[in-house]
Amino acid sequence: MESKWNNKPDNISLVFQRIINTYKKNKQDIHDYKGSEISVSYIENYYFISYPRFYLVYDLVSSFLPKSSSILEVGPGYGFILLSLKDAGYIVKGAELDANISAYSQTLIHEGVPLYSVNIEQDVINDEIRGFDLVIASEVLEHLHTSLIVSVGRIASMCKSGGMILITVPNIYRIENYLKILLRENICEDFPFNCNPDITQQVDLRTHPREPTMKDLVRAIEGNHLEIVRKGYFSSSLMAKHPTLAKIIPPPLREHLFVLAKKP
Repeated sequence: MESKWNNKPDNISLVFQRIINTYKKNKQDIHDYKGSEISVSYIENYYFISYPRFYLVYDLVSSFLPKSSSILEVGPGYGFILLSLKDAGYIVKGAELDANISAYSQTLIHEGVPLYSVNIEQDVINDEIRGFDLVIASEVLEHLHTSLIVSVGRIASMCKSGGMILITVPNIYRIENYLKILLRENICEDFPFNCNPDITQQVDLRTHPREPTMKDLVRAIEGNHLEIVRKGYFSSSLMAKHPTLAKIIPPPLREHLFVLAKKP
């Protein structure tokens, strides 16, 4: 697959091949924290709908940070972003839920990327995951059960003074949701069915408890006294499947938001 930026090496597709090879060599059944099987075809499909986002993040990082900068990615998953940045000369580390590391992070472990077991919602942010030039949280905050301003603050606490954070999240105002509303469908994710009589407290098991607007995200950034360097809208799965259509959709109706912000 050719790079979306012709002046940059297409190292993300090379990373994809390495990740696929890692999982092909593993003969054990692998499941994520929800019990879903992690198969080669699953990763291939995930990459296909996500690679425009990977290229966007790579492009932003390479445009604003010099090589050898230190980068922490919160929720690196399979490692598409981190490994491509490592190949480009950045010093990278990852922070992931303990339950996800064995399922998602096999290639990161195999290639020696330091990983820290961290629950960004609950754990104390200790010194070993502080002081980075950049902290990336790409498609992470929509999974959290804390307010957006608190989540952004915890991400920002991991970068040094003068460092930056890069956040991408789904856009609640994407055109897909408008179409659902016109068809009188609910855009809110429902709670999973659960009839366990032993449960005495409701647990929110939704994948995306809340998806923000750009105004929400900007408010959370500014509420943490961060300076916005660049912000915008982009599509990922639609760009992969129907690039011509994705390009003509007005930016506020695109699938995702991104903000790059600087810590004072």
